[in-house]
Amino acid sequence: MKSSFYAALFALLLSSAGFSAVESSLDLDTESFVSPMNFGLDLQYSHVFAPGNLGASQKGGKISFEYIPIKSIGQLALGLGLAITIGPAVANSPVGDLTLAYRATFSERQWVVPFVKGGVAAVINAGPVYSPALVYGGGLEFCLSAVEPIESNKLDQSVGINAVYLVTEYARGESLRAAPRTVLFEGIHAGLRFEF
Repeated sequence: MKSSFYAALFALLLSSAGFSAVESSLDLDTESFVSPMNFGLDLQYSHVFAPGNLGASQKGGKISFEYIPIKSIGQLALGLGLAITIGPAVANSPVGDLTLAYRATFSERQWVVPFVKGGVAAVINAGPVYSPALVYGGGLEFCLSAVEPIESNKLDQSVGINAVYLVTEYARGESLRAAPRTVLFEGIHAGLRFEF
């Protein structure tokens, strides 16, 4: 009787140990899982103002989509952005841009990522008249996914989002028609970036 009791207890211990091992391996898989990352999506609030005049400004939003072909020496990305502004036309406003961006990111979910970008934009001004512009700027990204890596890995497993960042960015646009080039606008952007 005692031997069968001990045998049953031993079998129960073995089965629970096996279950714990499987559960630990699943947790390990969750912690180490990283899906391929090739794209970025930025959703930002925009504050565009006339050069040197914060009072003459427009507020709006911007959405940007990037393709990230190079990730070995930081990130090199080609982006397409669309913007909308709300309010009276007190400043030249960018409505779309094509940019090349470099991010100094050298590890997965790096806490702080500085970046620079430059390219061309279509700017609407009084009239309305569209003008080509040279745009450039930079900023900082703060990795929100680094705060909760296990939950971030679960998000990566479920929907393929590698990392989420809080982004702050400064941008400046100069006319390509005027010689010498004149500053058309300056802008401050803030929002979220999703890499997937």
